[in-house]
Amino acid sequence: MSYQVIKRFGRRAYLYEVTSFRDPASGKSKGRWTYRGRHLEPVDAREQAPTPTRERLLDALAQLLASTSYAETTVGAIARCAGVTSATFYRHFHDKRALLFALVERTREQLYPAAALQAGGDAPTERARLKMFIRSVTTHAAIRDGVARAIYEMQFKDHAIDAFWRRFNVERARIFGAYVAHLNAHRIGYGDDPQTMAALLTMLAEGVRQVVALRREGLSEAEIELLGDILGRILIK
Repeated sequence: MSYQVIKRFGRRAYLYEVTSFRDPASGKSKGRWTYRGRHLEPVDAREQAPTPTRERLLDALAQLLASTSYAETTVGAIARCAGVTSATFYRHFHDKRALLFALVERTREQLYPAAALQAGGDAPTERARLKMFIRSVTTHAAIRDGVARAIYEMQFKDHAIDAFWRRFNVERARIFGAYVAHLNAHRIGYGDDPQTMAALLTMLAEGVRQVVALRREGLSEAEIELLGDILGRILIK
Protein backbone atom coordinates (compact mmCIF):
# COMPACT_ATOMS: atom_id res chain seq x y z
CA MET A 1 0.00 0.00 0.00
CA SER A 2 1.36 3.44 -0.91
CA TYR A 3 0.26 7.06 -0.70
CA GLN A 4 1.69 10.48 -1.46
CA VAL A 5 2.84 13.08 1.05
CA ILE A 6 3.82 16.70 0.44
CA LYS A 7 6.59 18.15 2.62
CA ARG A 8 7.25 21.87 2.76
CA PHE A 9 10.60 23.48 3.57
CA GLY A 10 10.54 27.25 3.56
CA ARG A 11 8.76 28.36 0.40
CA ARG A 12 9.22 25.11 -1.51
CA ALA A 13 7.13 21.93 -1.56
CA TYR A 14 8.37 18.41 -2.33
CA LEU A 15 6.44 15.26 -3.21
CA TYR A 16 7.20 11.89 -1.62
CA GLU A 17 5.65 8.46 -2.09
CA VAL A 18 5.32 6.43 1.12
CA THR A 19 5.14 2.64 0.79
CA SER A 20 4.07 0.60 3.80
CA PHE A 21 5.95 -2.61 4.59
CA ARG A 22 6.50 -4.95 7.54
CA ASP A 23 10.01 -4.96 8.98
CA PRO A 24 11.11 -8.63 9.14
CA ALA A 25 13.39 -7.94 12.11
CA SER A 26 10.87 -6.24 14.40
CA GLY A 27 7.63 -7.38 12.81
CA LYS A 28 6.40 -3.77 12.94
CA SER A 29 4.73 -1.88 10.09
CA LYS A 30 6.96 0.88 8.69
CA GLY A 31 6.97 3.35 5.83
CA ARG A 32 9.58 3.68 3.06
CA TRP A 33 9.79 7.25 1.71
CA THR A 34 10.73 7.83 -1.96
CA TYR A 35 11.37 11.36 -3.27
CA ARG A 36 9.28 12.13 -6.41
CA GLY A 37 10.38 15.71 -7.11
CA ARG A 38 9.20 19.27 -6.61
CA HIS A 39 5.51 19.78 -6.03
CA LEU A 40 4.05 22.50 -8.25
CA GLU A 41 1.12 23.42 -6.02
CA PRO A 42 1.42 26.93 -4.50
CA VAL A 43 3.34 26.85 -1.24
CA ASP A 44 0.50 28.46 0.69
CA ALA A 45 -2.10 25.98 -0.58
CA ARG A 46 -2.60 24.62 2.94
CA GLU A 47 -3.79 28.00 4.17
CA GLN A 48 -5.89 28.52 1.03
CA ALA A 49 -7.50 25.05 1.14
CA PRO A 50 -11.27 25.41 1.13
CA THR A 51 -13.02 24.79 4.44
CA PRO A 52 -15.40 22.20 2.88
CA THR A 53 -12.49 19.78 2.37
CA ARG A 54 -11.56 19.92 6.05
CA GLU A 55 -15.22 19.52 7.01
CA ARG A 56 -15.57 16.52 4.69
CA LEU A 57 -12.63 14.85 6.44
CA LEU A 58 -14.19 15.51 9.85
CA ASP A 59 -17.54 14.18 8.64
CA ALA A 60 -15.83 11.12 7.16
CA LEU A 61 -14.16 10.22 10.46
CA ALA A 62 -17.45 10.68 12.32
CA GLN A 63 -19.20 8.46 9.77
CA LEU A 64 -16.57 5.71 9.95
CA LEU A 65 -16.50 5.71 13.74
CA ALA A 66 -20.20 4.85 13.74
CA SER A 67 -19.35 1.37 12.45
CA THR A 68 -15.57 0.91 12.86
CA SER A 69 -13.25 1.23 15.84
CA TYR A 70 -10.77 4.10 15.87
CA ALA A 71 -7.83 1.67 15.82
CA GLU A 72 -9.13 0.00 12.65
CA THR A 73 -9.93 3.27 10.87
CA THR A 74 -7.12 4.16 8.44
CA VAL A 75 -6.14 7.42 6.79
CA GLY A 76 -6.82 5.83 3.41
CA ALA A 77 -10.35 4.85 4.44
CA ILE A 78 -11.01 8.35 5.79
CA ALA A 79 -9.74 9.94 2.58
CA ARG A 80 -11.87 7.63 0.41
CA CYS A 81 -14.95 8.31 2.52
CA ALA A 82 -14.33 12.06 2.15
CA GLY A 83 -13.76 11.75 -1.59
CA VAL A 84 -10.17 13.04 -1.47
CA THR A 85 -6.68 11.59 -1.79
CA SER A 86 -4.39 10.66 1.09
CA ALA A 87 -2.11 13.53 0.00
CA THR A 88 -5.02 15.93 0.47
CA PHE A 89 -5.62 14.48 3.92
CA TYR A 90 -2.04 15.24 4.93
CA ARG A 91 -2.32 18.80 3.67
CA HIS A 92 -5.01 19.35 6.28
CA PHE A 93 -4.01 17.07 9.16
CA HIS A 94 -0.71 15.69 10.39
CA ASP A 95 -2.18 12.27 11.15
CA LYS A 96 -5.35 10.41 12.15
CA ARG A 97 -4.96 11.49 15.77
CA ALA A 98 -4.95 15.18 14.79
CA LEU A 99 -8.19 14.61 12.88
CA LEU A 100 -9.78 13.00 15.96
CA PHE A 101 -8.74 15.98 18.09
CA ALA A 102 -10.26 18.36 15.54
CA LEU A 103 -13.50 16.34 15.52
CA VAL A 104 -13.70 16.50 19.33
CA GLU A 105 -13.08 20.26 19.22
CA ARG A 106 -15.77 20.75 16.58
CA THR A 107 -18.18 18.72 18.69
CA ARG A 108 -17.29 20.75 21.78
CA GLU A 109 -17.93 24.01 19.95
CA GLN A 110 -21.34 22.69 18.86
CA LEU A 111 -22.28 21.46 22.33
CA TYR A 112 -20.71 24.11 24.54
CA PRO A 113 -21.22 27.48 22.80
CA ALA A 114 -20.78 30.59 24.91
CA ALA A 115 -24.52 30.86 25.61
CA ALA A 116 -25.20 27.16 26.26
CA LEU A 117 -24.76 27.37 30.03
CA GLN A 118 -25.42 30.94 31.10
CA ALA A 119 -28.19 31.35 33.64
CA GLY A 120 -30.61 34.09 32.68
CA GLY A 121 -34.02 33.09 34.03
CA ASP A 122 -35.85 31.94 37.14
CA ALA A 123 -35.42 28.49 38.70
CA PRO A 124 -38.08 26.65 36.60
CA THR A 125 -36.68 28.17 33.40
CA GLU A 126 -33.14 27.12 34.28
CA ARG A 127 -34.20 23.58 35.19
CA ALA A 128 -35.87 23.24 31.79
CA ARG A 129 -32.83 24.72 30.04
CA LEU A 130 -30.49 22.38 31.90
CA LYS A 131 -32.57 19.39 30.81
CA MET A 132 -32.53 20.62 27.21
CA PHE A 133 -28.74 20.95 27.38
CA ILE A 134 -28.41 17.37 28.69
CA ARG A 135 -30.59 16.14 25.84
CA SER A 136 -28.54 17.99 23.21
CA VAL A 137 -25.28 16.50 24.53
CA THR A 138 -26.40 12.91 25.05
CA THR A 139 -28.23 12.65 21.72
CA HIS A 140 -25.64 14.48 19.58
CA ALA A 141 -24.81 12.33 16.56
CA ALA A 142 -21.03 12.42 17.01
CA ILE A 143 -21.25 11.51 20.69
CA ARG A 144 -23.85 8.80 20.12
CA ASP A 145 -22.25 7.27 17.04
CA GLY A 146 -18.57 7.07 17.77
CA VAL A 147 -16.53 9.95 19.22
CA ALA A 148 -17.25 9.00 22.83
CA ARG A 149 -16.38 5.39 22.04
CA ALA A 150 -13.16 6.36 20.22
CA ILE A 151 -11.89 8.35 23.21
CA TYR A 152 -12.93 5.58 25.60
CA GLU A 153 -11.16 3.04 23.39
CA MET A 154 -7.89 4.94 23.04
CA GLN A 155 -7.29 7.16 26.06
CA PHE A 156 -5.62 4.36 28.05
CA LYS A 157 -3.61 3.16 25.05
CA ASP A 158 -2.40 6.45 23.55
CA HIS A 159 -0.71 8.97 25.87
CA ALA A 160 -1.34 11.87 23.47
CA ILE A 161 -5.09 11.15 23.32
CA ASP A 162 -5.20 10.79 27.11
CA ALA A 163 -3.41 14.14 27.54
CA PHE A 164 -5.76 15.78 25.05
CA TRP A 165 -8.80 14.46 26.91
CA ARG A 166 -7.43 15.71 30.23
CA ARG A 167 -7.12 19.20 28.73
CA PHE A 168 -10.65 18.86 27.38
CA ASN A 169 -11.92 18.03 30.87
CA VAL A 170 -10.18 21.08 32.33
CA GLU A 171 -11.96 23.29 29.79
CA ARG A 172 -15.28 21.54 30.43
CA ALA A 173 -14.88 22.02 34.19
CA ARG A 174 -14.23 25.72 33.59
CA ILE A 175 -17.51 25.98 31.63
CA PHE A 176 -19.41 24.13 34.36
CA GLY A 177 -17.87 26.37 37.04
CA ALA A 178 -18.92 29.48 35.15
CA TYR A 179 -22.47 28.10 34.94
CA VAL A 180 -22.64 27.52 38.70
CA ALA A 181 -21.33 31.08 39.23
CA HIS A 182 -24.12 32.37 36.92
CA LEU A 183 -26.72 30.50 38.96
CA ASN A 184 -25.32 31.96 42.17
CA ALA A 185 -25.30 35.46 40.70
CA HIS A 186 -29.02 35.09 39.90
CA ARG A 187 -29.63 33.86 43.48
CA ILE A 188 -31.04 30.53 42.33
CA GLY A 189 -27.97 28.34 42.85
CA TYR A 190 -26.90 26.14 45.75
CA GLY A 191 -23.26 26.10 44.76
CA ASP A 192 -21.33 28.11 47.34
CA ASP A 193 -18.17 26.58 45.86
CA PRO A 194 -18.37 26.65 42.02
CA GLN A 195 -15.11 24.70 41.66
CA THR A 196 -16.37 21.76 43.73
CA MET A 197 -19.69 21.74 41.89
CA ALA A 198 -17.86 21.89 38.55
CA ALA A 199 -15.74 18.89 39.57
CA LEU A 200 -18.94 16.98 40.44
CA LEU A 201 -20.53 17.87 37.09
CA THR A 202 -17.36 16.81 35.24
CA MET A 203 -17.37 13.41 36.98
CA LEU A 204 -21.04 12.93 36.11
CA ALA A 205 -20.36 13.92 32.49
CA GLU A 206 -17.52 11.39 32.32
CA GLY A 207 -19.79 8.69 33.66
CA VAL A 208 -22.44 9.48 31.06
CA ARG A 209 -19.79 9.47 28.31
CA GLN A 210 -18.66 5.98 29.32
CA VAL A 211 -22.25 4.70 29.42
CA VAL A 212 -22.91 6.11 25.93
CA ALA A 213 -19.62 4.68 24.63
CA LEU A 214 -20.30 1.19 25.95
CA ARG A 215 -23.93 1.14 24.84
CA ARG A 216 -23.20 2.67 21.43
CA GLU A 217 -26.33 4.79 21.77
CA GLY A 218 -27.50 7.90 23.60
CA LEU A 219 -29.51 8.01 26.80
CA SER A 220 -33.20 7.19 26.66
CA GLU A 221 -35.76 9.94 27.15
CA ALA A 222 -36.59 8.56 30.61
CA GLU A 223 -32.88 8.66 31.58
CA ILE A 224 -32.53 12.22 30.28
CA GLU A 225 -35.55 13.30 32.34
CA LEU A 226 -34.16 11.59 35.44
CA LEU A 227 -30.66 13.04 35.03
CA GLY A 228 -32.12 16.50 34.41
CA ASP A 229 -34.27 16.27 37.55
CA ILE A 230 -31.32 15.14 39.69
CA LEU A 231 -28.97 17.88 38.44
CA GLY A 232 -31.73 20.45 38.74
CA ARG A 233 -32.17 19.58 42.42
CA ILE A 234 -28.42 19.61 43.06
CA LEU A 235 -27.72 22.93 41.33
CA ILE A 236 -30.89 25.01 41.40
CA LYS A 237 -33.05 26.12 44.36
